[in-house]
Amino acid sequence: MTLLGYHFLNSDRRLGYGDHRLVEVGRTLMVDCDLVICESGLHACTRAIDALGYAPGPIACRVQLGGRVIHDTGKAVATERTCLAMADATDI
Repeated sequence: MTLLGYHFLNSDRRLGYGDHRLVEVGRTLMVDCDLVICESGLHACTRAIDALGYAPGPIACRVQLGGRVIHDTGKAVATERTCLAMADATDI
């Protein structure tokens, strides 16, 4: 199962929460953990405006979630996330 969504990053384009992997367009990141929305896994929101509420910084990403996916209202968490597009939304 896959899901398209939005995710924001800090300006260094690296994951947070001690992970620090660089996010690049076309690269799939994977985690091996118990999925818990708002706690563990790779997250995304189905609408950009919702993802903005969780944004740690100005880098907006269009992403595809895959692997194991858990859906909630407006957001989801997964074991895989691929960045499809990325833009600096500072001026927006």
